[in-house]
Amino acid sequence: MAVQIGLDDTVVVLDQAIYAKALEVVWKQQEEFQSVVLRMGSFHIACVLMSVIGKRFGDSGLRDLLIESRIIGSGSLNGVLEGKHYNRPLRTHKVSSSYNFSSSID
Repeated sequence: MAVQIGLDDTVVVLDQAIYAKALEVVWKQQEEFQSVVLRMGSFHIACVLMSVIGKRFGDSGLRDLLIESRIIGSGSLNGVLEGKHYNRPLRTHKVSSSYNFSSSID
């Protein structure tokens, strides 16, 4: 179809689960899909980013900091740090990155 309408490349945006499967297909059949560019959707990219932040800083005191400062409840903490939700982790990371925790310690 791309050749018929004169496109050199075709960009396909997928969610995370289908993206992983599509990558496997493209890698196995590279010649057939050489003009296909796979891209994960922005929602899933944001969720992965929040998961990376949680993994990177979760064990360095972020868990305790978020609970003790009452930014997030202990029951929601794992979901936030693993990027399983969207709204809570986004709000949590915004607040924790802009909050001056050193002034509350004094």
